[in-house]
Amino acid sequence: MYKIVNLLVLFSAIKCSGFAATKSKSKKGGFSKKKNDPMSPHTLDTTQETLNLVNFINSNGGECNNKAKVASIKNTMRGLVCTSSIKKGETICSLPSAIALALSDPEVENVGMVDAAATYVDWYVGDEGRRKFFKPYLTSLPKVTDGEFSPTPDFFSMEEIASLEFPKMIDQTMTKIEKVAEVSNIKGVSSDDLRYYTWLVSSRSFDIRLSIDDFGAKAKSVRVLLPFFDMVNHSPSSNAELDILDPELDDSTFVIRAKRNIREGQEVTIGYGSGEIGRKEAP
Repeated sequence: MYKIVNLLVLFSAIKCSGFAATKSKSKKGGFSKKKNDPMSPHTLDTTQETLNLVNFINSNGGECNNKAKVASIKNTMRGLVCTSSIKKGETICSLPSAIALALSDPEVENVGMVDAAATYVDWYVGDEGRRKFFKPYLTSLPKVTDGEFSPTPDFFSMEEIASLEFPKMIDQTMTKIEKVAEVSNIKGVSSDDLRYYTWLVSSRSFDIRLSIDDFGAKAKSVRVLLPFFDMVNHSPSSNAELDILDPELDDSTFVIRAKRNIREGQEVTIGYGSGEIGRKEAP
């Protein structure tokens, strides 16, 4: 297996402080009637690109596509849909930390999205070995020309930005544009490319907050891309959660676990940015 030095450093830090994870207790019995998620009209994604991603994960110690598969939801976006009924507490898919893509160092505070995007360029786009190893995942990510691409205000024209009704949003957008220009100049990457990578990191990465030590120091955090897991959509009433098994070990495992019973044909969803693990828009 291809080893990434930065990930080893990242997870050795995790070994010292541990991931803050919430454990679910499964309850034996039949399917609950208290919560009945609606069925999700969908079409299973059988493209070679998605099959390559699944094979990549399964051949590197992960497990996916057995109980839930990637699908086009309501013909508008991709997501994960159960192909067999899953009980509360059951693991839906798993991913070893060795094939998670680190985008920041836990020892460095306040890493913004543009800086994380620059790390993505350095470690995974610009490095031939890593780019080749992670190719099945990298080619599965949405592109500007895809239907999944939803532009943020920094993709707008200056006239469109000026017409935004919220001054704070205008200020944040201009700050991001200036940061992209600054970093792209330093890295020798085009502003258009870095803006896209910033959008990609913002929309697909997870912020992993490490546990606070005994003295109550501020928790450290790392930002990662989790192949396959990043296709799971958000819901405020999510039926699954992202968790970590054996967080004290270097070789940890990310899992998506059912929070309640999920029937065949229902979409699997998680809550972004809630708890100790989630997606978060960093400054």
